[in-house]
Amino acid sequence: MPLENEWILKTPPAQVVQALAKGLDISLNLAGLLVNRGLDDPAKAQHFLEGSLADLPDPFTMKEMDKAVERLGQAIRKNEFVCVWGDYDIDGMTSTSLLVRFLRRLGLKPRWYLPDRLEEGYGLNAEGIRLLAQEGVTLIVTVDNGIRSLEESHVAADLKVDLIVVDHHEVGDDLPKAVAVLNPKRPDCPFPDKNLAAVGVTLMLCAGLRRYVTEEGIANGRDVALKDYLDLVTLGTVCDLVPLVGVNRILVKHGLPLLSRGIRPGVLALKEALKMAPTKDIGTYDVGYILGPPINAGGRIGQPDVGVRLLTTESITEARESAKALVEWNFIRRQMGQQIEIQAMEMAEEADEDEPVLFFARDGWHEGVIGIVANQLLQQYNKPVFLVSLKPDGARGSCRSIPGFHIKLALDLCADLLDQYGGHAAAAGFGVRSDKLPALKERLKIIARQALGPEDYRKKMSVDATLDPFAIDQDLLNDLTRLEPYGMKNPRPVFRADEVPVLKARLLNQKHWKLDLGDETRHVEAIGFNMGKKELKEASKLAMLFNPEINVFRGRSRLQLKVKDVRTPDGVEQKR
Repeated sequence: MPLENEWILKTPPAQVVQALAKGLDISLNLAGLLVNRGLDDPAKAQHFLEGSLADLPDPFTMKEMDKAVERLGQAIRKNEFVCVWGDYDIDGMTSTSLLVRFLRRLGLKPRWYLPDRLEEGYGLNAEGIRLLAQEGVTLIVTVDNGIRSLEESHVAADLKVDLIVVDHHEVGDDLPKAVAVLNPKRPDCPFPDKNLAAVGVTLMLCAGLRRYVTEEGIANGRDVALKDYLDLVTLGTVCDLVPLVGVNRILVKHGLPLLSRGIRPGVLALKEALKMAPTKDIGTYDVGYILGPPINAGGRIGQPDVGVRLLTTESITEARESAKALVEWNFIRRQMGQQIEIQAMEMAEEADEDEPVLFFARDGWHEGVIGIVANQLLQQYNKPVFLVSLKPDGARGSCRSIPGFHIKLALDLCADLLDQYGGHAAAAGFGVRSDKLPALKERLKIIARQALGPEDYRKKMSVDATLDPFAIDQDLLNDLTRLEPYGMKNPRPVFRADEVPVLKARLLNQKHWKLDLGDETRHVEAIGFNMGKKELKEASKLAMLFNPEINVFRGRSRLQLKVKDVRTPDGVEQKR
């Protein structure tokens, strides 16, 4: 059984909070929340709250930007056949769509290439490069991949196909052979923000190219306003789970209104297919959990280029066809995920509680879905999770990890057992021969036992402040709005309340608790998603962590608390 979560209440220094509130003329509540996020300097806090597109860094501070735009400028002058080589996830699809649309506006007729997840795998491959060379492609621009494609880059060079790499993944010891490699994570790259999604790096390329073609007089009078593409940037940035601070925060803050207005046929068609109002206000939750998953589903279980067709077409008819296919694939993906989750959860319940990792393999698990299920098990058990899809020609795994266990470094220590692997601290994937699975599992268990102690398996939940849920007013809600958009490194504020009376408790679909909190004189509604295993009783009192939110249902707006965790008065969780 997972350990009870640890609640860690942040206590920002009162003098620092007061000074920030006075310096920016903001409330003490907002100042405290900013200090909790490391923004105790008035200038940095002001920039966080009010950063504009004018504050974006100069794109030419990115290493080799000059080489990249000069080569693309040459392609425009000579009307070359250019290919944008993307990736099958939403960051790759939006990056591809952004660059394809931008190059079209500059007069080129680029094609795109997205490898098939199951047949080709991630990144460049020699067969695809040869196919493009035969078609007459003279320049390939990779987006969201390419930084580790060393052998493939030499294949392109041998075929006289130039390469520009646009990526944001970790850089290896050597760079691919290319005209230019744009990646803010390059050790020699002075670009000030290292945490862009690939679509953000792609936008910087477009910004540099826009300046270049204007100065060189080859824009041909075409409108190439970059702000028109921020809806695509927002989709990729939010869904790729990069930190929503710095450049990413500015881009998403100004991109969300474009998604809300639905200026693009693909966005309008997707909203329509999802039965969303065409002008619904879109927040980061809507992007990450409603709009994003269908686009990602094309790369997971369908055809990845359908997402690009959705986001590049000017035809509402074609957009509707693409949106319909993506929504259907997402429905199938959810069904697959539910079945795999049931099976994996059964395995987890049967596993020894002392197992340092959860490592399960099974025939028939779709490798495009197991990563999502691995994350669900991670949330439930707070242990490193490895799920493996068994195939006749080997096995493919996806893994997710907890703080304290760097999963990519763990796989480094297992490299002799793996066919290929890649990822970062919290998530990774790998390929392995089936006969090596037992040895891989045992070595990972040894590594985890050496790296993790009992407290590492206890989920740490940061709490911004204590708050009376019945004293929430419009001023506080306005303060919370100023902190948006929420996401990685800027989470929605979490508050703690103790001794909260429960008037009614209703379990929905055996998964979610719907609560009425208060007494005869005070009342507020609350919802606890995926908390069905907890025993919550009417006429009891709870300690709880929650986010205050405004819930809009059928045109009515009302305050609702989203419950993150609960305890009984004695501090011990009750289980169903």
